[in-house]
This record gives sequence, structure tokens and C-alpha cells, in this order.
Amino acid sequence: MKFKYKLLIACLVITFISLLQTLFKNNIKEGYESLTDSQLTFAQYSKKHGLKNSCYSAPFEEIGMHVEVMKSIDDMKSDINDATLSDAEVINKYVEEHNYDEIWQSGTINVINVNENINENNTYDILYSDESIEQNVIEERIKSHHQNVCKICRNNVDDNQCTDDCRKPNVYLNQENEIIIESEGNCLPVKKGVDAQGNDIEYRICPFVCKNGEKSTNDLACVDDNCCFGCGYSVFEVDENGVFKNKLDNIPTESSVYSVSENGGRNNVKDINEGGLNGETYYSETNGNSDNSAGAGADAGAGAGAGSDAGAGAGAGSDAGAGAGETSNSENNVVNAFNDNHACWLGPTGHSDFMYCGPAPITA
Repeated sequence: MKFKYKLLIACLVITFISLLQTLFKNNIKEGYESLTDSQLTFAQYSKKHGLKNSCYSAPFEEIGMHVEVMKSIDDMKSDINDATLSDAEVINKYVEEHNYDEIWQSGTINVINVNENINENNTYDILYSDESIEQNVIEERIKSHHQNVCKICRNNVDDNQCTDDCRKPNVYLNQENEIIIESEGNCLPVKKGVDAQGNDIEYRICPFVCKNGEKSTNDLACVDDNCCFGCGYSVFEVDENGVFKNKLDNIPTESSVYSVSENGGRNNVKDINEGGLNGETYYSETNGNSDNSAGAGADAGAGAGAGSDAGAGAGAGSDAGAGAGETSNSENNVVNAFNDNHACWLGPTGHSDFMYCGPAPITA
């Protein structure tokens, strides 16, 4: 037999053996890269810590879907060992006293146990990364993995991607000399942390904003702020009234990481026309285009990065300025009213193309 045929047969045998090993002894499970909080996009961070709904919610219908499973109430009770606490109090106490990795475990849905009683939820068998399987896990303990890709942006951009014209939020003085965090309505709720001396402080995490000081609102590639949630975020220490105090380099979960950014103190905040805290250039009519709102500035780059202000993109944009009132975008029909202080709301149509950004609508 010629050598080339012998070589071909040997290759086929090796390939066949490899396939058998893959089928019957596959110890490699596809999963997500382990990322620190500072490496996550704003959207991923908010999903990880349970502050936002994820892309997918129960009932879960896909075998192999990546999920995160909360520790069982029985395990929590065993660790806390306080029979006087209710289930809700046990969970609250456990969450306050333990870090994320002690509360949640990553895995995939291995089996869906469909409950024929429509009034009762399904349960799931979960395959964890260590190859162990937990059976009959209730839906209430499961959430979609925070790195599962969502599309929350009208540009159909994944929430792990940073679009153009996104930049870090600014802090500035308005006409009443009040300190304003730009697009504060997008920020996560106030959380407790510690300063360098171990004293309790409060802080907020605020995502990048869709602003570019050289462009009018109509010309922004990102279009909306939520198209920047795939970028990074800034961390702001606030006082007891929720007013900006310091810009921080890291999330202040422990005293060793507490660090005020260079020139990031309250005394460094300037008027919006002077660039605020970040020294942004704000778009105005004198730049060559007409816009009813004071613009926003340029900064930052693109992608998720480490630390606060992680991520980037070409910077800046327009923002509702003092006395600007409401401005409407003929391309997307989004009303941008006072959106530095308020989140956006779906209008009566329920369609994201017709949103109102301002104070929460008052219902009778």
C-alpha cells in the first residue's frame, strides 16, 4: 500500500477516535468569560446585580441557555442559623452580608420539567460549570445570565457594544447654580459603599450618554441614551440628599479601592457653558446647526474597559439645557424634556419610537 494511502487511513482513524471522545467524554462546557464588574458594560452590570430585567425571563424555554441561580433558601437559613427570621428577612440578610459569587452560581438549563398544572410554574434541572446538576430548581431562583445579549437600542445594537457618539456623563452647574448629573434619570439607584477610612458613603453608577458636542441631536449616530448602555459608566459619590459630591475611580465596595478622580471633587464642577466637570464642549446653534437644546460635549472612546468610565466611543452630544424646554426629533419622534433628571417613558402607543423623556406621567 502506498504511503499516502496509509497516511490517509491514519488520519481518518485519529479523526474518528477524536469524535468518539467528544461525544462520550466531553468535559469542556461552553460558557462566558469571567469578567470583573469594572469590565462589564453598564447594561451587563445592571443585569448582574438584579437592578434591571434581563433579556429573557421565566418561563425559560431553551435547553442550554445560560442562567444564574440564587442559593436556595434552605442553604441561606443554614448559614445564618436564626430561626426567628422570615424567609424574606433571611434573603435580605444573606444578600447584605455576602458577595455576588456567594449568592449566585452560573450554569445552563439542562432539563425543563414542564408542570401540567397551568397555575404552577415549571422547574428546571441546572448543569453547573463544575459538572454538578441541581434538580427541580424553581423559577424564582433563576435569572438570565447577565452576559446574555439583549437588544435594548432602537438601532438594534447589542447591549455589550458601544455605539458612536457615546461619552461619559458630565456634571455641571445649571442657571440656578445647582449641581446636575447629566442624564441622571439613567443612573442606577443609590447604593451604599465605604470611603478610604471605612466610613459609610452613598454612590450612584451612571451610564454613558448619547451626546456629541460637535453634532446636533438629529445627527447623533447613537440616537438615544439607551444605545450607550453597551458602553461603560461613571461612579459618583453623592451626599445624603443625593447631590453630587465626588467622582470616583472605582465602585467603592471596600475602603482599599476608594479613590477620588483627579479634579473630580465638588469644587471642580463648573457651569455648563464652561464644560462642567469633564471639560465638555457643548453643541449650540452657533456651531452651525439649529437645535432647541443646549448640546453636550465630546469625550471617551468605544468598548467596555476597566474601572469607572469604562468603555468609550467618539464623544459628546446635545442635552436639554437651561430654558431649552422640549425638543422633538423629526426622525425618531422622541420628546427630550428635562432628560438630565428623568428617565424615558413609553407613550400611549407603547412603541419605543414614541417615548417621552421627562417626569413620570401623572395618572388619576
